[in-house]
Amino acid sequence: MDGAISSTFFVPDSSRVPAEDKLDEEPLMQVMKADPNRIENPPENGIRVTWLGQASVLFQLDNVNILTNPNFNARGVRYYHPGGDYRYRKPVYEVKQLPRIDAVLISNSHFDHLDLQSIRALNERFGEMLLWYVPAGLQPWMSKAGCANVVELEWWREDEVDFIDQSKVDDDEETKVTKVKFAFCPSQNFHSRSTDDDNAVLWGSWAILTPRYKLFFVGTTGYCEVFKSIGRKYGPFHMAALPIGGYEPEWKFSYGACTPEDAVKIHQDLLAMCSLAISWGTFSFSNEYYLEPPQRLQDELRKNGLSEMQFFLLKHGESRLIEIKEADEKKDDDDEEQAEEQAAGDGQEADQDQGLIDYLVDKVTGDDD
Repeated sequence: MDGAISSTFFVPDSSRVPAEDKLDEEPLMQVMKADPNRIENPPENGIRVTWLGQASVLFQLDNVNILTNPNFNARGVRYYHPGGDYRYRKPVYEVKQLPRIDAVLISNSHFDHLDLQSIRALNERFGEMLLWYVPAGLQPWMSKAGCANVVELEWWREDEVDFIDQSKVDDDEETKVTKVKFAFCPSQNFHSRSTDDDNAVLWGSWAILTPRYKLFFVGTTGYCEVFKSIGRKYGPFHMAALPIGGYEPEWKFSYGACTPEDAVKIHQDLLAMCSLAISWGTFSFSNEYYLEPPQRLQDELRKNGLSEMQFFLLKHGESRLIEIKEADEKKDDDDEEQAEEQAAGDGQEADQDQGLIDYLVDKVTGDDD
């Protein structure tokens, strides 16, 4: 792909993505071999996470399989201008190789995060079994794409659902049911999918809360203070999936995309035990050198005294099991006192959070009054 058309007009393209055979020689860019047996069922304990490329992540935990921003389009997308395919690492898994999917989360409507071909393929395989969670304003598009069960949420809204452990339905043992809460949280981004629909659809991030674990996911975002509010409200998180690429040129992308340094700050704001780096190494929409995001991430981790286990990289199609010690359920008096103090401050924090949300909306809509 050397010498390809600049991904942003009138700006020198520094991504320098090499041809496929050269990519295969780079350790970070080598792809894993699809292994449907490995991801067939959620683990008994812990969280298994599989990076499917860009912001497509498969979370498996507590008898539930959750897919985010699915994009299995081998050709990529034509992003506002013609010419070439912009996905330089093809998907490892096809939709037919996936395990059952209980819920799909969409964080934003950008083409690399919301792919029509992939949505249709998932509907064709799973149909009404799928539960879709989307930002406010996206429901009509999802219905037109064939999605039957769509839950549309605004910021700070929550939905709770009971999932049946499908792997045990035909067994003699009692069927397990897992209660999962999905909370749609703010992020700093924008919506512009066609020429006449600017900010007609919301964008955001997701907190996923099960009886044992707390996860956080955002497909793309700029850095803002709201992540501290999310960490206070729903954290600490056992795991997060955070974007580290797509930030150059700064004048074009800095508002809606974070640098690796920003991603580390979000990781800290969320009080995350560990984070997976996503939204890099897949599409050449931005101009930073294609290996710069992971290199800068590792540098920033060293500066902050964090290990590569606390904020880790996966190859395309690679899975990792996050083992988590069960917390002691007993709470001492100090915990109760801390909870009371937090409850007393909820009103003040709510006012601060609403002010921050108003600021984000004004920044996007251009209302500076």
